Amino acid sequence: MPASHLPCQLQKSSGSTGTPVALWRIALNQLFWKAYTIREHQWHQRDASAHLAVMRLSIKEPFDKPY
Repeated sequence: MPASHLPCQLQKSSGSTGTPVALWRIALNQLFWKAYTIREHQWHQRDASAHLAVMRLSIKEPFDKPY
């Protein structure tokens, strides 16, 4: 992998809606993701001065938590 694409991080899905997958996410991927997100906000003419709520889940280690 080219050094300009580093750092990289292993990402895994739980497979809750299908087959579990694992992939390597690189810094360059994050740059493109941010660019696409900005473009989407512009296409939809969202007010950049307004508040935006985003819900995401990022768990580094699996855990069990009783409900």
